[in-house]
Amino acid sequence: ELPTTPSITSKRDSLVIFDDVIPPHNLTHLCLAKLLSAKDSYDNKEEWYNYVDIVRLAQHVGYKVYWISNQEKAGVHGECSSMLSDASDYSKHVGLQYAGDHDQEVFDDALIPEIQSALNDSASKRLIFVHMAGSHFLYRTRIPSDWSPISTTDEQRVKRPITLSAKQLQTATDYDNTIAYTDMVVGEIIDETAKT
Repeated sequence: ELPTTPSITSKRDSLVIFDDVIPPHNLTHLCLAKLLSAKDSYDNKEEWYNYVDIVRLAQHVGYKVYWISNQEKAGVHGECSSMLSDASDYSKHVGLQYAGDHDQEVFDDALIPEIQSALNDSASKRLIFVHMAGSHFLYRTRIPSDWSPISTTDEQRVKRPITLSAKQLQTATDYDNTIAYTDMVVGEIIDETAKT
């Protein structure tokens, strides 16, 4: 009920919408292994990297592949994304290099200049992967301190009759604001892509 996706909503008629996606796992790094390789949810005999992956497949048919990320290059959850990033023709990690380097965290809008560079590349066929931090916990750290289009008052209004503690209410508000922030960044990425 809250306006968490105004940018995408305003572009809805010009987008292909996948509204029935069900991920095979609740963790991104496990989903990526199946989403970006030929391994499916039913064949667990081999590791994902023993299957064809989309990066190498795209390269094989002449695409220049870019991996632009605001997630760690290496760490406990970075195996698949790290390997695919390394296999890409161009790889840029704008934020964390390793899990735990929290002093290097940046917001997802820092990806936009890198995406603009990729869009301006002279390669005739380009495949650009954008790996955002999005709504990973802690939510408040994923958005600028002055980014809060949704207030706790807004949140309380739509959560009635559910009773939330002040901490729960703030967490829900912070989460919804990360969705709104991601929407803003994705909207800018779509706008940049439309210019090319």
